[in-house]
Amino acid sequence: MPDEQTIRTYNELARQQAAFQRHQRPESIYRLITAFFHHSRPTADIGSGSGRDVAWLEQHGYPTIGFEPSQGMINEARAAYAGINVQPAALPDLAGVADASFDNVLCVAVLMHLPAAELIGAAVNLARILRPGGRLIVSYRTPPPEGERAADGRLYTAIPSARLTLLLESVGIRVLLVEEIPDQTRPGIRWVNVVGERGERDTARGLERIEAVLAHDRKTATYKLALLRALCAIARNSVNPVEWGADRVYVPLRAIAIQWLIFYWPIVTASEHIAQIRGEYSNTPKPITIAFRSAIAKLAKDAGGSSSLYNILRDLEENPRRYDSVLKLIAQTIRKGPVTHAGSINAPLFTYRPGNSETFGWVGVPTDIWLDICRFEHWIEDSIIVRWARLTDEINRTANPGRYLALLMASPQDERDTSEVRQALSNSHNLQCVWTGKPLRHDYAIDHMIPYAVWGNNDLWNLLPALPQVNLAKSDALPARSLLIKRKNVIIDYWQHYAQISEFQPRFAIQIRRALNCDPNRPDWPYLAFAGLEEIIERIATTRGLPRWSP
Repeated sequence: MPDEQTIRTYNELARQQAAFQRHQRPESIYRLITAFFHHSRPTADIGSGSGRDVAWLEQHGYPTIGFEPSQGMINEARAAYAGINVQPAALPDLAGVADASFDNVLCVAVLMHLPAAELIGAAVNLARILRPGGRLIVSYRTPPPEGERAADGRLYTAIPSARLTLLLESVGIRVLLVEEIPDQTRPGIRWVNVVGERGERDTARGLERIEAVLAHDRKTATYKLALLRALCAIARNSVNPVEWGADRVYVPLRAIAIQWLIFYWPIVTASEHIAQIRGEYSNTPKPITIAFRSAIAKLAKDAGGSSSLYNILRDLEENPRRYDSVLKLIAQTIRKGPVTHAGSINAPLFTYRPGNSETFGWVGVPTDIWLDICRFEHWIEDSIIVRWARLTDEINRTANPGRYLALLMASPQDERDTSEVRQALSNSHNLQCVWTGKPLRHDYAIDHMIPYAVWGNNDLWNLLPALPQVNLAKSDALPARSLLIKRKNVIIDYWQHYAQISEFQPRFAIQIRRALNCDPNRPDWPYLAFAGLEEIIERIATTRGLPRWSP
């Protein structure tokens, strides 16, 4: 739903707002329209406000329909510009606007008025009404000094431009241009303009950038591969802790250290010594070695052996500081190694920014590299694993890289332990299949909403009960968007129930915050979490071309 208070303000102040808009001439937007829109083709102005841009588009050869949620603004537009076509409709749903009906879509000063949880729905429906090859121009402003809610009641959601780029590409809109410009009359306010096209993403260009990063390496250790692989895992499963900067995205060093613990665990705990640095041999008086090898080995021994990683990671979620000594040692290696030495002395690839004991500091990743990782993480990680196996083979002089692939691909969550969810639900009454609504008996299945084979995620929020035949039919497909929206309330009901199960705490809260980009302490957390789920599913469907399923 659009923000009701914002719509109410526009209705109450329609005359003043329409007059203000008519006296502004957005030259930067008109320049982009001339450069990118398809001339003489059907055009939509979403959030047409005073009607100024509808009139300009019509005068310049773009047959246009305006869509506006405020009746007061519709009345002002029709009074000021006789003959223009303005109809009532609102993001995020754009109800009544037909699929693939426009070659051009303009959306100026609208997205910032939507709650954060509605941005994914808005992106989906902007893409829905565009024809293949159609162009989209989005423009939005930064929040006012007083915060996201202005003094007159209007909402101004903060939207990092890189975040919006990823959102649009998740729904099949390839971003062609992003620019930021100052407001013409109001100091301190800046506008972000984004141009996109409905069509295929530039996969080759993105992978070329990552290939250049991987190739520029002396290959003396596996650390750089481990860092990039950790960024892939975080981009896939842990988007919330990331901070979006102007030209870099900042990733908590602690989160990277946890991924390194997972990656290096099977190597360190293997029955034979497997070197990860050239010259790392166990039979020399003062061997060169990875700095955290002995710490991981001791942790494995104390915890009960190489198979104990699953329990350690579970414990880490419930007792986050218990393993800080090991994680800090790993973090130091990351900071002193690949963060410092990747790239060149004059142009380092990564940067380090100090932080607190919770984050261990932040690793700054160039925004274009981070977006490529988010787009192609599944391909990139596969390539990294193969390279890692080959480099390990070279370092150990074994001429058999295949022996290391199994270790590098080992997952502490391969067991897909759904029994805990089943046990927690055993005393619940009136259970229903998450996808059909049919009542469940004792023989129900636990479905991974995002299939485990696709995403490798065993978080509690991703495990919901379903009929066995439905779970079997869904298999490794993603739920269709229409199905997801239809079953939204049921999914949220299960999440709210999980949040009340004492055995699931604090793990459920930590997992849903980490993966679905929501704060469980906010009263609207289920809706923010659902928006995160929508975005992840749309991104996976777009990047991997996976089938969508409905019962």
